[in-house]
Amino acid sequence: MRVVAFLHVPKSPYGAVRMGYGRIRTALESRGHTLDIMTPDDLPGVRGLNARLHVLAFPFAIAWWLWRRRSCYDLAVFHSYAGWVFNLRKRGMRTITAFHGLETLEYAALMEERRGQGQSLSWRYRLTYGRLMNAWLGLSCRRSDRVLCLNSDEAREFVTRGWAPAGRITRITHGVPPDSFVNDRTYPDRAVRLLVVSQWLERKGIRYIAGAFTALVREGRDVHLVCAGTRADDTTVLAAFPEDVRARVVNLAEAPHHELAAQYRSADVYLHASLLEGLSRAQTEAMAAALPIVTTRCGAAIDFLVDGDSCLLVPMRDSHALAAATGRLLDDRALRERLGRAAHAIATREMHLQRTLDYLVDTYEAAVR
Repeated sequence: MRVVAFLHVPKSPYGAVRMGYGRIRTALESRGHTLDIMTPDDLPGVRGLNARLHVLAFPFAIAWWLWRRRSCYDLAVFHSYAGWVFNLRKRGMRTITAFHGLETLEYAALMEERRGQGQSLSWRYRLTYGRLMNAWLGLSCRRSDRVLCLNSDEAREFVTRGWAPAGRITRITHGVPPDSFVNDRTYPDRAVRLLVVSQWLERKGIRYIAGAFTALVREGRDVHLVCAGTRADDTTVLAAFPEDVRARVVNLAEAPHHELAAQYRSADVYLHASLLEGLSRAQTEAMAAALPIVTTRCGAAIDFLVDGDSCLLVPMRDSHALAAATGRLLDDRALRERLGRAAHAIATREMHLQRTLDYLVDTYEAAVR
C-alpha cells in the first residue's frame, strides 16, 4: 500500500503533528507499506508564500500535484481542509480526511474568547474560518472514504453538521512512546515545579496560565514554572507575566522529545488551560509520566480523564479556579499521587504507542480495501 499524507503544518522536526506522522510512517513500513509526507514547504506554488495564504493555496497545489500522480498512490490522507479540492475529482482514489483539532470548534472558542475581552476577530479571519472553512470541511468529509478525529465532541460535530455518518467516522488516540512512561515516580511532600507544554498561542489559554501562576507567587507560594515547546522567544513569553514573577519562569521554545521527557519526569504538577484541543499529545504524555494534572475540559479530559479521580477539572478562562486547584495540589501529596497514578493507569491501558499505531494502520488498510 502506497500512502501520501498532506499536512498543513510547518515542517518543524518538533511539531506534534509532524512527529506523529513520522511514527505512522515507521509503522506502515514495518508492514511493507510506504508513506510520503508533504507539507506546504514541499509544493511549488505554496513554498515561499506568506503563511496566511496557505489556507487558500495549499488545497489547489495539492490537487494539481496529486491529479498527475494518482497512479503512484493507493491512499491519500488529508490534514483537515487540505484535500477539499482534490476530493471534488478524486476519480476512484481512496482518501481519508484526518483532524488533529477541528477548525470550526476552534473558531467558536476564539470568538467566545474575544467577546469576553470586548474584542473581535478580523474580518478576514471571520470570512475564512467562520464561513469558507465550513464549506471546505463539509466537501472534504462528505467525499472522503473515512474521517478520523480525536474525541467524541468532534465526532458529534461531524454528524450534527451532516458532514459524515457515524459509521464513517473513526476516533483515534495519540500514542505515547515507551520511554515517556514514568513507572517509578515519587511524590514529594510539597510540589514546587509546575509544567506547561504548549505553543504560546491565545487558544492555548496562555493568559490564564500566566494569571494563575502570578496569583500563586503573590500568595507566597514557592513555585516555579517551565513553559516548554512554546515556539516563542523569551521576550514574548515573559511579557505575559508581571515583572515580579518573571524570574520564576523558564521558557523552552523548542523542546525535542528527550528534553520533554526530562521535563515531565522532573515536574510536580502539569497545567493545561487550553480553550480547545483534539486530544493533546502533551496531556497524554503528562498522563504517562504519572503527573497530577489540572486541566480544562479539552483534549484527553473529554473522553479519558475524570474530575477528582484522574485530574482536577477547572472551567475555561478562569485563572482563579486554575490557581485554586493548583494550590490545592501543592501541599497535598496524597491527592497528587492518587490523581497521577490514576492518569498513568489510563495511559497504560489506552495510549501505548504500538497499540495506537497498529489500530491506525488497520484503518488505512481497511480504507484501501
